[in-house]
Order: sequence, then structure tokens, then C-alpha cells
Amino acid sequence: MTMSFRRYITLDIVAIATMNSFVNAGYVWWLWRSSTKITLSGSDGIAYDLAGTPIWIAVLATLLGTGSVRRKLWEGKFHKPGFGLPAILQRLPVNIAARAAIMGLTAAVFVALPLWSLLQIVPVDLLALQHAVAAKGALTTLFSAAIVPVVVLAAISDLQPKLSEVRSAEHRSPPRSRTDETVLLNMSSLPLFER
Repeated sequence: MTMSFRRYITLDIVAIATMNSFVNAGYVWWLWRSSTKITLSGSDGIAYDLAGTPIWIAVLATLLGTGSVRRKLWEGKFHKPGFGLPAILQRLPVNIAARAAIMGLTAAVFVALPLWSLLQIVPVDLLALQHAVAAKGALTTLFSAAIVPVVVLAAISDLQPKLSEVRSAEHRSPPRSRTDETVLLNMSSLPLFER
């Protein structure tokens, strides 16, 4: 059964954000389980880990999700969205590794760097373990919910003809003349099988 795009994207966001949140919060707890307090900044602080989270989520979501979305759409598991896709998505490379690198770089510049800068000026030096785990889980959930729709829409745009391809196809095939249409109509009335 083919599900609506809205249902598909909602289930995808909830599943991936939940899974990422548990995995990331779990490993923060595992790494610092022997500490009651965690340093926020500095070389051994959690600020680098928190700021790096958006980059890793962008890269891994693109690497793991793009092929899956393409396959599901191709198999008819969900409908295409009923709205036009942003043109910038068609400018992304089709190669998944190159796309993941661009997504990671974008996340680094627009999310990770500002987040790291913000964490450096927060007037908190130490975090309780449970607060660090909660911060990691919350950040992971928020960024997963933001990146999953971008990955899905970019994968959908891969299966749509590019505007440049449509234009070049129009230039390659000249418009049919009236004679061509008449021949096609006459041929369509021919029986397919002779008895």
C-alpha cells in the first residue's frame, strides 16, 4: 500500500530522530559514566562533541538515507509531495558521497560553528552527567528532525528530470509535422495480430 508523503516523512522523522537520540545520549552516558560532572569547554569538554553532532548527523543521514528513499519512491512505497521542490536541491550532486560531504560542510558552517561559539561563552563550566546526556539527546533530536526532510526531498528530486535535461530533449526532438500525426493515427487503427 502506498502511503501519503506527509505520513511517510512524519514516520521517517520520528523513527530517525528517536533512534539517533537514544544512540547519541547513550554513548555520552557511556563515555562519561564514571563522572558526576562533565567539563563543558576545553580540550576534554563536551562542547566539541555537542558541536560536532550536527555534522555527523548530516553526513550519516545523507549516506544512509538517500539510497533508501530513492528505492522506496521507485518501488511506490509513498507518493511524491504535492508541492514543488526547491531548485537548490537539484543542484546537489547525485553521487551520495559527494552529497554527504556537502551536507556535512553546510552543517559545519551554519550549525556546528555557531553552536560551538555559543558554548564557549555560556557561563557554565561543569555539567551534571544527566544534563549532558539530556543536552546531547535534545540536540540530536532537533537536528535529526531538521535534516531528514532535506535528505528525503533531495533524494526525491534525483528521480525528477532536471530542467536542463528537459530543455535539451526539447531541442533534440523537433516538433512533429501534421503528416507524422496522420501516419501515427493510421497505424493505430491496424490490428496487432493477424488471424
